[in-house]
Amino acid sequence: MFNVANLTLGSGTLSLPFVFAATGIGLGCVLLTVCAIAAGFCILLLTHAVEATSRPSAGGAAGSARMAASYQDLAREFFGRRTAMALDVLMTVDTWSSILAYLIVIGDVIPPVLQAWFDAPDAWLLHRATVMAAVAGGIIVPLSLLRSLDALRFTSGAALLCMLYLAGVIIHAAIASGFDDTAAGNVNNKADVRAVAYGWRLDGAFLFVYPIVTFAYTSHIQMPAAYGELRARSVSRLMGVVWSAIGICTVFYATVGIFAFLTFYNGVDGNVFNNFTDEDDAFIGAAKLALGLTLAFSTPLFVYPTRELIISLVYRRPMPFAWFRHSLVTAGLISFTLVMAILIPSVEDVFALSGATTGTCSVYILPTLFFL
Repeated sequence: MFNVANLTLGSGTLSLPFVFAATGIGLGCVLLTVCAIAAGFCILLLTHAVEATSRPSAGGAAGSARMAASYQDLAREFFGRRTAMALDVLMTVDTWSSILAYLIVIGDVIPPVLQAWFDAPDAWLLHRATVMAAVAGGIIVPLSLLRSLDALRFTSGAALLCMLYLAGVIIHAAIASGFDDTAAGNVNNKADVRAVAYGWRLDGAFLFVYPIVTFAYTSHIQMPAAYGELRARSVSRLMGVVWSAIGICTVFYATVGIFAFLTFYNGVDGNVFNNFTDEDDAFIGAAKLALGLTLAFSTPLFVYPTRELIISLVYRRPMPFAWFRHSLVTAGLISFTLVMAILIPSVEDVFALSGATTGTCSVYILPTLFFL
């Protein structure tokens, strides 16, 4: 369950308070619930589609079967090679955008903390690009070189603990400030926003934040591989894990989103941790570092399918594992994404664009088409 929950929880958490600021608490909770149920149902459809590809393995050993092990296998199985190529491009962009978003947030949260703690705001070793490169080379690349998603379950568990700490810090900060951030210089006209905070705000902003919520539940592309690695594989067993993970994530999202929104109101940033500017505060600084570690541990879960999709696009056929190709694609993918993350400053734009396009396709549309 650690990998499933960690696939869902991630940098999307940071924009949930922004969603509540745009919709109000009532509509925000409804939107979260609807997207959670829809995401879980589509995983159910996706799992049944994987089971439909099951065939006896070579030799016909009892209890053994070969089935689609990835999203691209499903695309080839149901739509043919030509259509599968177009879908491979779509899914590559989808998973790559998650890697990009995670690296952007790492660059946003870790360097300011280190600069404050070491009192060295101008040290080049602590600049955004340098820190991003160090995290990518020291944590993300080694974990991404592992062959199996199952090998990441321990780092996924550590990432979830970090996310729980983040939630605790946000809740504590909200209660300690009396749900008022005026002292931090963020003055809001709360008489206006409280009129809609506890109800519904349905306007043009809804169309911008809906894709952000869709992005927050993006985990579907990794599901065929995760299902194939279950020891006692069954649809009911996987869905028990999936619904538990989605439930935990939804409660987490709502808690973080509501408490942060009630503190910052209209002043909430697209990355809520940008509202916490006191890096000298040990708890805030540690929370930002915990967030950076969470994203560093989570990024390999998206590198895995992206790498397989790139190999599929290049060779257009299943390829046996080769360490050289595996390492070369991994290093090239992370290096290219690192450069793009350094150049792109705004993570909420990545969430919105990905959620509105490739995220919607991978979460809702394609699983339904596979099942049909």
